[in-house]
Order: sequence, then structure tokens, then C-alpha cells
Amino acid sequence: MTEKLYVEAAKKKYILDVIRKFGADDVGVCTIEKIGRIPCRAERLIPEEARSLVVAVFGYYSGDYPERNVAKYAIPDDYHEIVRNRLEAAVETLKEAFPEEKFAVFCDVSPFCETQAAQQAGLGVIGKNGLLINPKVGLYHFIGEIATTLSIEPDEGKEESCIGCGKCLNACPTGAVKKKDKSICLSAITQRKGELTAEEQRLIAESGMVWGCDLCMDICPMNHKKLTEIAEFRRNLEPVVTPEKVSGLLKQKAWGYRGRAVMERNLAVVNGKNTGNDPHDL
Repeated sequence: MTEKLYVEAAKKKYILDVIRKFGADDVGVCTIEKIGRIPCRAERLIPEEARSLVVAVFGYYSGDYPERNVAKYAIPDDYHEIVRNRLEAAVETLKEAFPEEKFAVFCDVSPFCETQAAQQAGLGVIGKNGLLINPKVGLYHFIGEIATTLSIEPDEGKEESCIGCGKCLNACPTGAVKKKDKSICLSAITQRKGELTAEEQRLIAESGMVWGCDLCMDICPMNHKKLTEIAEFRRNLEPVVTPEKVSGLLKQKAWGYRGRAVMERNLAVVNGKNTGNDPHDL
């Protein structure tokens, strides 16, 4: 290995080790110009002349909860803040090592196609449900990115897909996975503002879920239940949301971004109170 290559390899190892130190279960690098963009206000935060996108995966699985009515990712406190805080802390360390470089952190509210970025960074394959399957934490994870002006050797993306068993297609209650239509995903329906159709109410009522849907992930044979080591994902766990809890949890949980009305509506549907009829009869 030439001296230049050795230096570049050592630089990359240092950067990835720093991010792992702040809780990432897996981390890789891709070239920014190769990743699709999503038009949003966050795009203005990308540093000029940014070259590399460091992509990190944070596992959140904290156990099974038979008596739950929200998706597993929404049981702990809001992941946006947790992941961003950890990546921001990592960036502070990186700034000390690379004071001339610029960095910007993103998580979910991102100008990048996060699943594509993670795949291109070598962090897993894409399932038929469109989600990243990471070899270390399966499907129970969040993706965060650091866009930087640093030039970092990219990892080799995994172009292959999942094993193709089709279990997620059959598990999806709305046909969203088969149709590749995110708009009819049960999780998307529970997050929708305003009035729901009778069919949407029926789907929520039958699922018993007031936020999200884990069915396509839970059934995936490539998924696995690695308990998270991130302390923030193991405390303040609220697997069951009730009308009495909504106000106190609104600013703590990921579902709070939609406001009180959406959660209260969903609770009413599940409890058979939204229309004065049993939602199963809708």
C-alpha cells in the first residue's frame, strides 16, 4: 500500500470509528453526487463542495411488547432527536481533527434518499418492502447521515436484493408492498391528517394500531432481534398509548410531530368511537 493510500485508509478508519463510538451499529461511506435527492428545505444545509456522505445505522429494537398499539420504533422517545444528537456529537469530534472541513447532519428529514444512500454505502440490501435490511440489526433501525466536504473513499454498494421469499408481500394488510404504493401503507394511513375514509378506519380498527405498522418487518426472515445498546432507546418506553397519555407524550415521541388530533382520532377509531359505529362494520 502506498503512503497516500495508507493515509486515506487511516483517515477513513478514524472517521468511522468516531461515529461508532457515538452509538452507530454500522457505518459506511458513499459519494454524494451518486445519491438521489429529495427536494426539501434541508437541502440548503448541505455544505458547498460536499463530497462524501457518511451513512450510519442505529438499531432501536428494545424487545417485544404483546400489548402495544404503536410501532416498535415509536415506543422509545423521538428518534430524530436521539440520532441527530449522537451524530452532532460525533461531528464535534471530527471538527477537531479536520478543522478546515464542513459537516451537516441529517436524519429522516433529509435531502438524500436515505435507503439508497445506505445501500450504496454497503450497509445492506433492499427488501421488497423498500426498506434496508442491515446484516447487524436487520430492519429495526434508523438511518442518519453526515454530509461533508471531506473526500473519503466510498464503500462498495450492495446491488443485490433480499432473498425474495415474498412473506412481506402477503403480510401487508393494504397491498402497499405488492403495489409499491407507500400512500396506502397502513403506517402512512395512521399518520394521515384530516378525515379518514371508511376503509382506512376499518384497517386501523382491525390492526389495533394507532401509529405505524410493523408487519412487513416482523415477518421478514432476514430480520433479527438484536437488543439495542443505545440507552435512549431503552428508557421511557411507552408501548401502549391511551387518550390520557397523549398530552404528556406529545413532545417526547416520534408520533408527536403530527399533533394531538391525529393520535386522538386513531385512538377513537380503535376504540370504536370515531363515527358512533363499530369500526369493524365500516
